[in-house]
Amino acid sequence: MDTKFKAKDYSNMCVNGILILEKTDIQKRGAYLWKCKCHCGNIFYTQGYRIANGEIKSCGCSRKVYRDDNFKKALNKLQEGFVEGTFIPLIKNNKLRSNNTSGHIGVSKKGNKWVARINVSGKSINLRLF
Repeated sequence: MDTKFKAKDYSNMCVNGILILEKTDIQKRGAYLWKCKCHCGNIFYTQGYRIANGEIKSCGCSRKVYRDDNFKKALNKLQEGFVEGTFIPLIKNNKLRSNNTSGHIGVSKKGNKWVARINVSGKSINLRLF
């Protein structure tokens, strides 16, 4: 009597737009890899059970679209904070940086003197040297 587990045949199955083409001889984590064709046309290899369970939905092309959309949204949000080259949320921030030794925003030590400066429209303006 053979008690060995018999793997499911996923050949020619289409799940979530992914066509499972053929089984390979390559194993990953104890499961055979299957050659698959994504809905975008790319060929990729993965475990058949991961597609059948709905864990894999594409070759990675849908992640790229999602990532690009999120990047565009973040870039638009960032650009909203700029007025004439100055990032307003940074000016409104009252928190001191952890490496600030003066106890005041925009004041730093240069040699044995203190320098007060501000950045406006992408240019650093020295206000005073103490």
